[in-house]
Amino acid sequence: MPFGGVLFASGVVVAKAAHKRAGTYGKPAGGMLTVRSELGEPVHKIARCRVKLWKEVDDTAFKLPKEERMQ
Repeated sequence: MPFGGVLFASGVVVAKAAHKRAGTYGKPAGGMLTVRSELGEPVHKIARCRVKLWKEVDDTAFKLPKEERMQ
């Protein structure tokens, strides 16, 4: 019985925080920023200088086709 309560509470916390993370794909929101991992999956990181640089490089260089990246 307590296990079901833990699952329910976890779902409530996730649902409550979901709207805060929706804006992290374009700009930092709630101190978080979403960047792409090496495998191409979105990763939520704390918005620090190096993560902001990672996001900028992702948005500029890595969106180019592979042929145009290094010339």
